[in-house]
Amino acid sequence: MKKIISLLLALTLLLSALVLTSCGGNETDGGNENGGGELGGELGGETDVGGNGGSAEPMLELIKDKVASFTIVSNQKDAEINAAVNNWIEMLSFYGVEAKHVADYSVNKMQDCEILIGTGLVQRDEYAVDIHDFGDKGYVIKVVNDKVVICGGNTESTVEAMTVFLENYIGINIATVDVVDVSVSKTLLVEKVQDDYPIKNLTVNGVSIKDAYIRASRTDTYAYAAAQDLQAALYSNSGAWLDIMYPEDDTAAKVKVELVEDAGEDGFRVFVDTDGNLTFHCAYKNSFSKGMERFANTVLAKSGETLNFTSGEDFYTTNVSVVKYSEFGAKGTGGVDDFDAIIATHEFANVGGQRVEADKGATYYIGAHKKTAVIMTDVDWRDAKFIIDDRDVLRADAGWWVFSVRPDIASYKVQIPENYSLKQTDTNVGLTFDTSVLLLVRNTNKYVYIRTGEGLANNGHYQREIILVDKDGNIDPSTPLIFDYDQVTHLDAYSVDEKPLTVQGGFFTTYANVGGNASQWCNYTRGIQTIRSNTTIYNVVHYIEKEPEITDDASKDASCPYGGFFYAGYANNVTFDSCVMTCHRHYRHGTYDTLAEVANDVTWKNCSQTDPINRFAEGYWSVMASNFVKNLAYDNCVISRFDAHMGVHNVTIKDSEIGEIINLVGSGTCHIENTHLSSGDKNYFVRLREDYGATWEGDLIIKNCKMSVKDNATAAYLVRANWNSHYYGYPCYIPNIYVDGFEIYYLNGNKFSGNFYIFKKMTDSSLDFRYDEINPINVPETITLKNISHAYTLTEYSYNEKIFADTTIITGKED
Repeated sequence: MKKIISLLLALTLLLSALVLTSCGGNETDGGNENGGGELGGELGGETDVGGNGGSAEPMLELIKDKVASFTIVSNQKDAEINAAVNNWIEMLSFYGVEAKHVADYSVNKMQDCEILIGTGLVQRDEYAVDIHDFGDKGYVIKVVNDKVVICGGNTESTVEAMTVFLENYIGINIATVDVVDVSVSKTLLVEKVQDDYPIKNLTVNGVSIKDAYIRASRTDTYAYAAAQDLQAALYSNSGAWLDIMYPEDDTAAKVKVELVEDAGEDGFRVFVDTDGNLTFHCAYKNSFSKGMERFANTVLAKSGETLNFTSGEDFYTTNVSVVKYSEFGAKGTGGVDDFDAIIATHEFANVGGQRVEADKGATYYIGAHKKTAVIMTDVDWRDAKFIIDDRDVLRADAGWWVFSVRPDIASYKVQIPENYSLKQTDTNVGLTFDTSVLLLVRNTNKYVYIRTGEGLANNGHYQREIILVDKDGNIDPSTPLIFDYDQVTHLDAYSVDEKPLTVQGGFFTTYANVGGNASQWCNYTRGIQTIRSNTTIYNVVHYIEKEPEITDDASKDASCPYGGFFYAGYANNVTFDSCVMTCHRHYRHGTYDTLAEVANDVTWKNCSQTDPINRFAEGYWSVMASNFVKNLAYDNCVISRFDAHMGVHNVTIKDSEIGEIINLVGSGTCHIENTHLSSGDKNYFVRLREDYGATWEGDLIIKNCKMSVKDNATAAYLVRANWNSHYYGYPCYIPNIYVDGFEIYYLNGNKFSGNFYIFKKMTDSSLDFRYDEINPINVPETITLKNISHAYTLTEYSYNEKIFADTTIITGKED
């Protein structure tokens, strides 16, 4: 038994050895005393031309008196072959024959006698081997001058050829006792040609493909890589090796690999064109190789012995318009961090324009990172869950968005002409652009929104606003200038993407931060940032878990506030459709789940929240805030509040239910229709924020709305507006009010029976603020009150009514 095992071990070592022998220049008779002669074994497809048995035949001496006169040369990059060479040298040494091995890139330092092994060498013409003549499983053993060339179609077949040479020409095999002198014929030529290809007959319209070439430009990275994939697939399946060329003379037979972008195709196509060329089209340049791989695996590998490509309909199509996170290594188990794979997936899709899809039923965990996954294509997160764990995110790293939906063209600074200014009445900015842009106008030398209020007062923010401008500089009428700019210090242009983009699906759960020191302002922005125009965020659900409990005043510093999981900024036309939000606990500062700022035309449509819309008294903040926005809208939403902080121009709220409050400061038209405000203990329908001057320059239109107040309320108000003598950076206005249809109920459903006032607490005193020299109030032209179900008084305090001395009051029921 031991003898059998020893023989098997010897055979194993023999088969893994590389064949290397030395070359003497002797052309004498003689042969391989230890096994030279006819090839042994079952080679299948081998041919042996020449030999070492005839005395008249010139011979190449390899070993004389146990001295090898050859040097073995291989490529130092061929690790497997070099390992086999080393094993072979050890075997020769076992029989007392010492041989040299040189691993080099080239054979510039040519020895007189060498054995050249493998395809990696840069060989002289007379030694060159076209391995494609033999196939991956084939090889050649030949003597050229004083060189022995051993080469296979791949590493495995090269090692096989070396073993054949070692056994049959060096004479080292299982029966070898000793190695003395070895010579081989100088006409030696042994070829093993692979003939077991799956496809025996490969044609295009009945014409063999063997004389074709693949047409692809080396400068087209993606197409050339796909051409290489096709080249390898055709070769491995049919034995046809087609060169890749891009000649000017394009009349020869060919297989044409051609990249077609934006061809209206969702996938990868294979067809025969009108010129009889086998053609490959791909609508996404970065997925050319993916389509080619699928084509090889599904068509070439499974076609049978005959494959004929014919003109007519598509021969093969596959959809490469979708990229999934799992393709880039995401596990989706929730047990490992998948964020790097998520980032890589979007980076890839952004190159070609593919839609990104989450894997069905996956749970992706995203831990603490200072990275962002950039989205520039459509996304469908489907039913996947995402865990965003903020518990280990440091305060210093709080500003990294998890996802950012970005435009194709980056924002840029606009060269400002000398002495450039803008006025409210301007309809053209006097500049031209390559595309329509959202233009951010700033004057950093003037401050507005100079806030008042205990603990909230500040010195304001520099004057700014956004306007929508076409290529010729015309200002869109929906975004007029609301300030005069005596000086413009900055102009930033944000190109408006014309093609709509949609990000949809997915269930996101935030494990809230424990950053602490919430008394120091710090907003976590670990959500979905949208800074691309014409974008819809659809049917995305956001939950919040693991928020620290608030048990006393000190514990209010347990977590820092959030600046909005759903964010829209520096973009035109962003819609949050059918999204679900969650209120955060209220620690030291306001904290939000959706935020819009420096944007135009932002809409929340069919949106709701996971928790009740009246939780402020329970220690939960409301979900929404906005700054420097124009044209905000709620459409069929059930959300805890609508809040415009530092100005909004034009608001539309329709068919909605709002919890805590509707906060306004700004200009234009605020149209509220068919909306229910369940205000709880607020007891007013609209609040004009007094911390920013309680100003609305324009019209407040309220139609067919109702309000619910707490059950023991004795007073209810349509508008809360409290002015004081303070300069906010702009003049303040009481809006023109138009009410047609308004009802008040208690929270228990009964009709309200208390006192109803149009305005709550107009001023802190009897002073006539219309004529305040510091901050005069601009009074409305008209107040129209129709179809109100309750008796009303204009203001809570009679001395305020003189403010409206110049205002026309219109009352009544049906028009």
